Amino acid sequence: MSKISFFSDSPKKPVSHRFWKQGLLLGLGASLALGSIAASPANGAPLATHATTPAAQGTSKACAKRINISVKTTANVHLRQGASVKKKSLKIIPANTTLRATAQASNGWYKVSHRGTIGHISNAHAKRVAAQKPSATKPSGGRKVVTGKYSTNRAGLTDRYWTKDKITSLYQSVGGAVRIKDIPRNSVAYRDLKLEKKGGQRSGWYFVRTQGTSGWVKSSALKRSSSAPTGNPKKYSYAAIKRMTNGKIDQGALATVSWDTEKTLIAAPAGASLTRMNTAFKKKFGKDLTIDLSYRTRATQDFYWKDLGPYIAARPGTSNHGWGTAIDFPETYDYSFRGKYYKWLKQNSSKYGWIHRKILEEGSPYAEAWHFEYYG
Repeated sequence: MSKISFFSDSPKKPVSHRFWKQGLLLGLGASLALGSIAASPANGAPLATHATTPAAQGTSKACAKRINISVKTTANVHLRQGASVKKKSLKIIPANTTLRATAQASNGWYKVSHRGTIGHISNAHAKRVAAQKPSATKPSGGRKVVTGKYSTNRAGLTDRYWTKDKITSLYQSVGGAVRIKDIPRNSVAYRDLKLEKKGGQRSGWYFVRTQGTSGWVKSSALKRSSSAPTGNPKKYSYAAIKRMTNGKIDQGALATVSWDTEKTLIAAPAGASLTRMNTAFKKKFGKDLTIDLSYRTRATQDFYWKDLGPYIAARPGTSNHGWGTAIDFPETYDYSFRGKYYKWLKQNSSKYGWIHRKILEEGSPYAEAWHFEYYG
């Protein structure tokens, strides 16, 4: 049986269990039981008796002053409706509970709130303590952002960066799931400030478009220029590239072409033929080809396969993007099946070592007007 402690609302000493029981048997304890008896908490710790000074007999109408301090209970103590032992007990607050006191009555009692219940506790059983530091809250920014229908990697953005680390990760949200874990050095990325604000800006993070998708990347992983070589300085052959593991080719085998402002990474031996095709294209249309995407890592292809499905994304490990020997042009009208750029490329690309495969032609379930491949 748990221990029970009793006290009266008068300045007298607590009434013992034995005498209270006798009084109850004599019919004299009814008011005592209603006004001053409370069971201790389940842990068996006794309730504290209240101060016996004349001031402690006051009521909640006593003058109170506003305060803003932290107090800790030194014993199990009643939370009462007013600043007096005569006021109704609302609950029992356990010992060693820290509370915020917002007012103090002239008799010393504190006005506090405990788990949503506002009341008063005796200052005889609460001591002032240093204010608790607010618990750290998780920043609200860096949320997942829905970007809408894909058009191009650039999507009209101009704030351009390139990755500077050997491997960079792209996150769905800050602290959340990784979308792509192996973006290689010198990959172009465009900061999208509008969507960054939509997701909630976070210090040290940018929301970017890269690899044909979007997400959050550490700002420290980006730089303002590309250091990728142009041409094929190490003289890689097409056959040597194809012998490498799809989606994991040597970064030294990746290069770019001088006329591509985005410095898109492609297989180094494909650069020369792409430049010859661009020269002919520019003579016809007065502008350079616009390359949207080329080399794609295995983790990027895994993401595409899961996100887009087999009718759009090749099975991981089989795409020519994984060797850097395929390029995608923008998904815009001029590069569509009805567009003048597509029609020219379809007719002329094979002269320069590039093809648009039959399975990708209009009417096929795998139709892609924008996808061309280098065949060496």
